[in-house]
Amino acid sequence: MVPLFQWAQGVCLEFDAIHDALFIDRMLFGQAIKVIYSEKRPVLNVIDIGEPKEYQKALLTKSTHWCYEEEWRIIKTPGEGGPK
Repeated sequence: MVPLFQWAQGVCLEFDAIHDALFIDRMLFGQAIKVIYSEKRPVLNVIDIGEPKEYQKALLTKSTHWCYEEEWRIIKTPGEGGPK
C-alpha cells in the first residue's frame, strides 16, 4: 500500500474495465473523470452550482500534494443511480 497508509489495513479491489465496456447500458468506468490537481482551490459560482461544470470543479479538484494518486472519479446524482 501507499506509505501514507502503512499504519492502516485495507483491501485492494480489482475491476475488469474491459468487461465493463462490453455492457454499454451499464458502463461505469467509461464515465470516470480525471481529478484536477491544483495549487489553488477552485472558485465556485453559487448561482450555477447545479451546472455540471461548477459541481465538477468542487468535486474533482484536489491539492497538488495528492497528484501522485492519479485519481479518477465517477460522479452520479440520485437521478443517475447515485446515493440519495
